[in-house]
Amino acid sequence: MIIVTGGTGFIGSYLTPLLKKRYKNEEIFFVYKSKYDLVTGKNLGRLPDSPRLIIHMAAATDTAKSDQRCNDTGTTNLIKNLKNIGPKTHFVFTSSQAVFSGRRDTVKPIDGKTKPATNNRYGKTKLEAEKILLEAAKKQKFRLTIIRLPTVWGENPRKNSFLNFLRNLVDKNSPFSRLNWPGKVALINVEDAAKFILKSSLAAPEKPRIVSIAAQKLTLSEIFKEIATGKGKMYSQIKTPDFVWNLAKILRPCMKYFEPILPAYIYNFFWRASIVVDNPLWCKVNVKGRTFTS
Repeated sequence: MIIVTGGTGFIGSYLTPLLKKRYKNEEIFFVYKSKYDLVTGKNLGRLPDSPRLIIHMAAATDTAKSDQRCNDTGTTNLIKNLKNIGPKTHFVFTSSQAVFSGRRDTVKPIDGKTKPATNNRYGKTKLEAEKILLEAAKKQKFRLTIIRLPTVWGENPRKNSFLNFLRNLVDKNSPFSRLNWPGKVALINVEDAAKFILKSSLAAPEKPRIVSIAAQKLTLSEIFKEIATGKGKMYSQIKTPDFVWNLAKILRPCMKYFEPILPAYIYNFFWRASIVVDNPLWCKVNVKGRTFTS
């Protein structure tokens, strides 16, 4: 028995057919949002017993919203309602590199030794979900793989995704889309992300495995240039004085103090800007995949 949450989401819609093909001789139980509510626990008591594989992708992914409970509360409720899981069970969880958005030592890329440091609610709830799973795995002895995903791009993302936000800025000819943003971010195509999750599901680690992945790393200005070129627009970069970026880098770790006092959608705008003035979310390229296109 295989249990999958988030199977109809952005990555899930690409992973689901891969799972059905690879595990065609096994029963796959999809936890659909229309029938099951991770936040309230509705109907979770009806989950099948003794799953040998659980792929947990369901999440609150819109960082502009204040309610991120699906990440931590949802994970808690899922664990509470999974019956008969143990050493023969492999749990795969898709986390996020947003757990590093508050880190200070950004000269080095994210790797296996990088310690999480959050500065927004989304990153905090993702990190809390990781802790919940690590503790549960220790108590119940199940195998655990945590995949910290970078920015995922591809066709049909959610409406308010980071890259759709960037595309809208290019469409509006916003001057923000032409600044020489210096911060690098890690990226992976949605199909490559789905393939990596499938591959990870095939081998259960003896000890909990936490891995950050990236197929590419680009500065925001490079991303904007690619989007503009893909839309047939001229791209003329605006050079911003170095002292502006240096000041922004100094202030970036202080972002967390403003989240409690600003509306979520306003804070999200500044948070998104803060992660691309510096390099908190760049990762070593360690996965083969296609390069970013508009």
